This record gives sequence, structure tokens and C-alpha cells, in this order.
Amino acid sequence: GAFELICNLLLTLCVNMGLCTRPPLPLSEVQQHRLDFLASRAAVPYDPESEAHVAALRELWCLAFPSRSLPGLKCAEWKEMGWQGNDPATDFRSGGFLSLQNLAWFAANQPRVFQRLMAKQDGTRSEWEYPFAAAGVNITFQLVDMFELRGRSAARVPTGETSGSRVRSAPAPRLDGSGDGDGDGDGRVMGTEA
Repeated sequence: GAFELICNLLLTLCVNMGLCTRPPLPLSEVQQHRLDFLASRAAVPYDPESEAHVAALRELWCLAFPSRSLPGLKCAEWKEMGWQGNDPATDFRSGGFLSLQNLAWFAANQPRVFQRLMAKQDGTRSEWEYPFAAAGVNITFQLVDMFELRGRSAARVPTGETSGSRVRSAPAPRLDGSGDGDGDGDGRVMGTEA
């Protein structure tokens, strides 16, 4: 179940950090497939020439600033969201397209929290702060590293799984084996055969 998976992943992390020597428990076939699927999603770089990737970036803007139109894909207004420069595409180098999907999911599913963090409404302000959106990319990068997804022999991603512009309609599959993660009960992992 989910508890065993979390324990196994934490144990793997501890072994990799040298904190313990116990080998991790083996993953079930379903868990292995889903982890491979996630690895294949993590391997997709952001492509500024891809219409689907640009559409996802536009969607993120609309979620972050619902009452403002996007002035351009390269403009100073992106810094208001917490990008390091005028072109957010340059910040996706470490996190790839998955980091954009994660930010858009966060903005769509936790809009109040997303807005509060983006506007830095809570806490003590410091003289130097890390840009919000760039931090989101780095969180994805760190999670991919922590779960050792880079370079993993990954399952093929079905066409459209990571390239669709509607990031909210493509949740990550569940790793605990208790369903496919999309809530439709069909037992398929986002378009694959059961």
C-alpha cells in the first residue's frame, strides 16, 4: 500500500545517504511501472518550440494572473511570478516540462496557497529572496533526484501524456497500487491498457 511505498522510498533515500545499510523493499510490478512512467515524464525537457509546452506556459500565466492578459512569452512581467528573467523557458533547464506541469497543477488545485506564496504575503520579508517560480522548478528537480528518476530505464509515455496543454487533466499515476490516479476507476494508467 501507500505506507509501504513511502517507507521503501524513505529507506532508499537513507541507504543512498549512508544513514543505514538495510536494502529497500522491492517494488511491486505495478509500483515499478508507475515509477518508470514518472521517470519518463521527468525526462521530458521544456521545449519552447512545442505548441503544447507553450500552451501550458500560457495556462500557468492565466492561473497565476486570471485578470491580466499575457503581454508576451518573453517579457519583464514574468518576474512578478518569480522567474529569474524575462523568459521563463530558461528556468526550466533543471526541472523540464514536469516542473511546469507541477506549478500549473499547484496553481489550479491550490490557488489560494499558490497566490499567497507567489505574492509572499506571509512571513518576514528578507532583503534577498529566492524567486517563487524558480523555487518550484527546483523542488521538482530535487524530487526527481530524491526518487532517483534521472537515467532510469523508463516506460514509454503514451502520446499526449506530457505534451497536453491541459495539465490539470493529466494527474500523475498513483504509486501505491490503489488505482490509476485519475479518479475514473478504469484501472488504466492514463491511457495505457490495464
